Amino acid sequence: MPHDIANKILVEFPLPSLDDNTLLPEDAEASVDLPLEKIQYLKAAYDLLREPIKKFIADQKPDWIIVDFFQNWIVEIAETYDIPIIHFSVFSAASRAFLIAARASGPMPESVTLPVSEKLHFPSTLPYRSYEAAELFSLSFQEDASGESYAQRSAKVLRACRAVAIRSCKEFEGDYLDAMHKLISKPIIPVGLLSPPLCVDLNINRDQSWQRLLKWLNQQNPRSVLFVGLGSECKPSKDQVYEIAHGIDERKSKKSY
Repeated sequence: MPHDIANKILVEFPLPSLDDNTLLPEDAEASVDLPLEKIQYLKAAYDLLREPIKKFIADQKPDWIIVDFFQNWIVEIAETYDIPIIHFSVFSAASRAFLIAARASGPMPESVTLPVSEKLHFPSTLPYRSYEAAELFSLSFQEDASGESYAQRSAKVLRACRAVAIRSCKEFEGDYLDAMHKLISKPIIPVGLLSPPLCVDLNINRDQSWQRLLKWLNQQNPRSVLFVGLGSECKPSKDQVYEIAHGIDERKSKKSY
């Protein structure tokens, strides 16, 4: 822990188990640990934290509550004890601003297939393709095993919060941070990109799969490997991976890199 916050007290809330313990792996604590179809059960497990956290807040009376969108039940708890909420968003300002603008422009999922420059207050050619919009709608706007959709949870926290702290910075997403402020009429607090610490001594990394990857990379010729980064929450299907590889091969054959 950084020395300047080492005096902070961290309070542990163990993730409750679901009645059917086969739905979640024992060590799953975040969406990055799970395939997409299992995340709904993680939300259901998080919902079981409502009473323990309500008791903690009643006892401690914090000045602020900073919360992601999973725990949307925190809104009623905050209202009960008159405690303001800051919504902490790990999603980019571009994605949040675009989706908020699209929902304000018309019905989903059709609205995300059209540019939303008027709502963003600057030129944008960012719409989803039709098949992407259908997948987005299925993933984010339909109720799942937890009884609520991503969109319902997120909208509830966004409406109730006093401000939004977002994992971004002015230098990276200045236009979208400004657009989001205009769209929701609430303060937007960029907290930086929060990149993971750089592991300088690779010998301390005991992940065998990572060591195998490094060994393979060291055996390749210079400028012969292309890195494709999709983000920790992007979990493409086998068909999508093949499509990406096919597209790369097509571009390579045309020497268009």
